[in-house]
Amino acid sequence: DDIIPRQQVVEYTIEAGRIDTFSPEKIELLETVDRICINPQTFNQQVLQTVNRSNIQHAEDLIRHFEARDVIVNSDLIAGLPGESVASFLRSLDRLIAMSPSNITIHNLSQKRGSALRQKNLSASGVRDMLRQGYVALREADYQPYYLYRQKNMLANGENVGYEKGNTPCIYNIRMMEDAHEIVSLGSNAVSKRLDAKGLKRIPSIKETTLYLVETDRRQKDMADFFSPKEEA
Repeated sequence: DDIIPRQQVVEYTIEAGRIDTFSPEKIELLETVDRICINPQTFNQQVLQTVNRSNIQHAEDLIRHFEARDVIVNSDLIAGLPGESVASFLRSLDRLIAMSPSNITIHNLSQKRGSALRQKNLSASGVRDMLRQGYVALREADYQPYYLYRQKNMLANGENVGYEKGNTPCIYNIRMMEDAHEIVSLGSNAVSKRLDAKGLKRIPSIKETTLYLVETDRRQKDMADFFSPKEEA
């Protein structure tokens, strides 16, 4: 709060990441933000073990905890995880819908180069059915699709789709998909963006964390120069 003036913030979102990193202190702190992303990915315990994720009950407890405190929760499921059948995926989705998070995102598995999941030579069989039947289930539960994006190496050439209910779309997601907003990104491998009359310009940060820390002063100057007002040629 000393760094970011909350009274000027329209939307304050925390990407919580792995739920096994939550502590009572973090939970109490996160109750003060507008939105939080809690990503169970699946509620199939066997599949969770395959992808090295945490116990499903903890995810459910966290989702219910934050929604009960009027924090908008986005939860992700992934279509195409190894060992996940269409029926298993839909059971996970039904369970998530029953928890009633404000936002649900369905990701189509993207096989990253060199990842262990990519080495499993996964099949795209059934993924289209997961996405199609998932759409039907979410629409029947009054969730509206509001943003879509694609990544490389996605199974079945699908897409990631974000759904919301209760008029709770994530402004950040919409603006990022439209490339219509400036971004100040901090940390290694982050990309900041600036809008001018000619369009969107980017400045990437160095990827190597140790080098980034060594060159912090220079990076701060680069950022200040990048965002300073400039005469248009």
